[in-house]
Amino acid sequence: MLFRLLGIVIFILPFIPLFTIFEGIKGIDYATTPSQWLLSLSIVLPIAWFGNVAVAEENADRIAGRLSAELQKTSPRLIAICFIAIATLLFLIAHFAFNYRPHLIDTIVQLFQAETFAAGRLKALTPPLPGFFMTQHMLMDEGGWYGQYPPGHPALLALAAVFGLPWLCNILLTLGTCAMLFLATRRMYSERNAQLLLVLMLFCPFLLFMGASFMNHVPTLFFVSTFLYCFVRWEQESNGIWIAAAGLALAAGFLCRPLSALAIGVPFAFFSLSVVSQSKRYLHILWGLLGFLSLASLFLLFNKLMTGDPFLPGYLKLWGESHGLGFHMSPWGKAHTPWTGLRNELTDLSTLHENLFESILPGMWPIAVFFIFYKKLSVWDKRLLIAFFALPSAYFFYWHRDAFLGPRFQYSSLAFILPLSARALIDGIPAASTTVLKIPGLFRGVRASHFLTSLVAISLLYTAAMGAPQRFGILATSLNTLKFDIRKAARDQGIERGLIFIAVSWGNRLLAQLREFGLSASLAQKAYSYADHCLLQELLLRVQSEKLPPAEFSREVEKILAREEKLVAPRLNEDPTLRLRAGVRLTRRCTEELRYDQQGYDVYMGSLRGNTPTLDGPYIVVRDLRDRNRQLMEKFPEYPAFLYREGNFTPIPR
Repeated sequence: MLFRLLGIVIFILPFIPLFTIFEGIKGIDYATTPSQWLLSLSIVLPIAWFGNVAVAEENADRIAGRLSAELQKTSPRLIAICFIAIATLLFLIAHFAFNYRPHLIDTIVQLFQAETFAAGRLKALTPPLPGFFMTQHMLMDEGGWYGQYPPGHPALLALAAVFGLPWLCNILLTLGTCAMLFLATRRMYSERNAQLLLVLMLFCPFLLFMGASFMNHVPTLFFVSTFLYCFVRWEQESNGIWIAAAGLALAAGFLCRPLSALAIGVPFAFFSLSVVSQSKRYLHILWGLLGFLSLASLFLLFNKLMTGDPFLPGYLKLWGESHGLGFHMSPWGKAHTPWTGLRNELTDLSTLHENLFESILPGMWPIAVFFIFYKKLSVWDKRLLIAFFALPSAYFFYWHRDAFLGPRFQYSSLAFILPLSARALIDGIPAASTTVLKIPGLFRGVRASHFLTSLVAISLLYTAAMGAPQRFGILATSLNTLKFDIRKAARDQGIERGLIFIAVSWGNRLLAQLREFGLSASLAQKAYSYADHCLLQELLLRVQSEKLPPAEFSREVEKILAREEKLVAPRLNEDPTLRLRAGVRLTRRCTEELRYDQQGYDVYMGSLRGNTPTLDGPYIVVRDLRDRNRQLMEKFPEYPAFLYREGNFTPIPR
């Protein structure tokens, strides 16, 4: 009954009117709405129905039998074709959609950290005048300049960065994920299921687009898939080496994304106890724990080296305790409550229906129908569904979500969704062969298995012809400022060495200097989001002229935030994050800042990697802080200086 209920939940998710129920949902402006899903159904269901009516039943049986016979054959050629096709798609996406570059601040920071590791350092050198280099999610202290993230993903990227091919890392890991899930599915179910799994991966844009990116969800999925394979082998072969290997794989995932690994580890810990209680292999539990702890403990060592405290990760040092799990005020100034947690997880699960296959029908419907109607559930059916729901259950307590490349916090659940999808199609559809669907008094009946097969075929054809190409086009034509390579642009202009100031928006200049002069990352972010920018600008001038200590600076900012005045976003400089008090006349300095922006500006964070970790490369790339630029030029007198704005490098005379 429980699993049927979970199947019903999955089935109805696309029809929950989230925008009506919840406020403040971000990142799904173009998501398919319940009414659009209903429109799709009104088109697809009649096509599938009349298609089956038009085709003689014996012909449909012949086609289905031929497809089944092909999958029953062990076909190394099919496996090879799938892997070659998946690899080709990953390379095409990396080249044409992403330009081999990261596109989110998280990935930019982690790649910079990887290049620091590749240079043989744990931390980059703390730069002079940090406001010129300050980037969200990075720390600058007396020990150096480094990212807030766990070490797993940057370490893997570093291995590829040594050869100048960091973009290759996640592609290889995605191919490894395909291999691990193929092997695991073959053992959990059958060869036919494993072969169909590979075919489904070809039609899974969520897997492919994320897999060609720099996101740390990619290695996490690989290690979760490896963990799943090792767990299956341990259960089937009674060999303690495999449970130790499973512990190591889960720990490797923990070093990339701790919460995801722990969320998945909890249900599998109970599964392992069930296995051990039946087989009396109690010592194997210890081996699995040792495998996990031996590698996961490196996180404590890494924290000790980076922050000085083994139990203080970089993200907690940077943002404070409010970054942690639980219901509290988030570090960016918004309350995380059980209601917002429910909103976040329902949103992610609902959009997963769309992003999974980018098809005309909800992507997880085969799984839903399988659990609602199939009466011979295996132990692995139940385990995979429980593991799937473990991730949203854990992230329910996490305050942040976004939709970059899809519901990314659920990406690791592909290790469970894709095998279940193959299982639903291979074993679930034939089980419906004895059921005939009829509309009384209208046409002849249609066998349910044929009708479901038609729906799947239409969905996959739509994915290949419309859904995936549309998503590819969106990614290929968006985020162009982050695909820009400042080093290449400088070389193309004949600049072989230079101190390059990137013109940025007024808000970006403010945020960087707020942190430089002593505000915590959390308070600086709140001020940037909820305070009048002109007041912040005038306060910054005071801080610099009067040398206000950080504690007093923080108190002054808190006073501004406490005013709770009505703010507007007037787009005077085309920056949607600009915040000004309604009806208040700007000071001369604030007017100058806006006029300066009207000359054009760019995004700095995409050019952060123009710097080497030791700041001794041919280029030093910083944000333009206008009248403070001379201060930095004095720190690097041997570098000719340039202002970069909208494609042009303008020399700055010394």
